[in-house]
This record gives sequence, structure tokens and C-alpha cells, in this order.
Amino acid sequence: MTLKRDWIPSPNYSSRGGSGVRLVIVHTAEGALTYEALGSFFGSSSSGVSSHTGIDDTPGRIGEYVKPGSKAWTAGDANPYSMNTELCGFAAWQPEDWERHPVMLDNCARWIAEECKRHGIPIRKLSSAQAMGGSAGVCGHVDVSGPSGHWDPGPCYPWHRVIDAAISGGPVYGEPAPAPPPPEPLQLPTATLGGLSAMPPDYIVHDTNKDNYYACYSSGLVRLVTKAERDQLKAGETGGPPIKSVGLSDENGNRYLDYDRALRGMLEKRSS
Repeated sequence: MTLKRDWIPSPNYSSRGGSGVRLVIVHTAEGALTYEALGSFFGSSSSGVSSHTGIDDTPGRIGEYVKPGSKAWTAGDANPYSMNTELCGFAAWQPEDWERHPVMLDNCARWIAEECKRHGIPIRKLSSAQAMGGSAGVCGHVDVSGPSGHWDPGPCYPWHRVIDAAISGGPVYGEPAPAPPPPEPLQLPTATLGGLSAMPPDYIVHDTNKDNYYACYSSGLVRLVTKAERDQLKAGETGGPPIKSVGLSDENGNRYLDYDRALRGMLEKRSS
């Protein structure tokens, strides 16, 4: 989708002097937080500076101050052969700061794609040596500033993401991952004293140390039962077969006991 450009003319421009465009340069405004505020600054002849466009967090819309056929005053000796945009951000931003401005970065990627197409420039990030050595492509102000010391758009600017998005036409940070489905509710046994036959346990363990009884199910669930429930289950009085009761001192129940100790450990942790 083509960016919408709000025309906010700047008087600070001049002829390219017949030079063709080979660089698309990204800057940071270092103060203005909207493209309208930036346009107001560039709109004054006393400022003595300008850029072709300004980009903020407005989806699909940017400011335009100097037309592509003219030279903006922002990149020193590179002005005659460059297209320039100012991001309403700061070169000192860290990666997490840029991540908070995905719309700005998406607009920048689309601007790069549009200007590279307009001027027949390959969408590729240039090093400083390439930018100053005559290559065509995309770079930052830092790459053409020479000894003047500009360092924008900063060392944490996500160049690879922006260039990839400019090439693909997709978002810089990708689509957000869909929320995972809610977990299935845990199906606990619904048996009570009057309905144990619907879900009888596989065995019962008597913890003689605590004098507790645990109904253990093949699904891995453990349910604390009363002595009256245990007696009914053991006698088969609930409609199901009699349930084996295993004591902690029962030498023949080691397989059950090891399993039960682990399960009861989990149960105790969950209830603590």
C-alpha cells in the first residue's frame, strides 16, 4: 500500500544540479515527536535545514517537505544525490525503544521501498565505505557524515528488519503470535460417597503414619477419602468390585507404594 504524504512545504531546498539519486538515507530528528512538528521546524527559513520526509507513529501516513526532484539540506555533501527521511526518534534509543515504535519502522520500510523503486536503487544496506564510495543503496546519516560526527539513526536501529520489510512488503516485527488456547480444565473425579461406583479407584493406600486414606486412580489422580468411604470401597458396598487396600508396610505393594508416594507428594505440594 502506497504511503499517504502530507505536504508541508519547506523553503530550504535547492537544485540537484543535474545529479542523479543513488542513496536513500535514514536520519533521526532528535527532538520533534511528530511529522507535523518537524514540518513546522523545516518550514522556517531561519532553520536553514530540511529533509524530504518525516516519519512518526501515524499508520500509513508521513510528512513531505521537499519534493523528490529537489535537494534537501540535511546530509552535507551527500545532499545532491540522496533522498532523506527523518524519523521522530533518537539515535540513543535501545532495541526495546525501537520495538515500541513498530508503526514508525513499518512506515520507514515502505518509504525506503517507494524511493528505491522511484530512483531505481537496490534495496540493500550499505556500509559507510560503500555509501561514500559511489555505491547505490540505503544507509544512515552516520554513513555519510564524515568528520562532522553524526551517528544517527544509532547503533541499535534494526537495519536488517527494516531492509527485510522493505523488500518483502511485510511488517518489520511480523504479525503478533496468536494467543494460545486456554488449557483444558482438569477433570477431577466427581465421585462422592453416594456415587463412587461411577468412578471407583484402582486401589486405596493407608498411610499409617498420618492415618489417612488415599483413593488412587489409573489416570494418576489421588483423592483423600474418609475411613467410612474406604470401608465401603473395600467391601464393594458402592456397586463396584471390592477395592484392594495397600498399607505402607505391605511388602507386596511396593509398585503401588512408590507410585503413591510420588503422587501424594504432588498432592501435598498443591494443597500447601
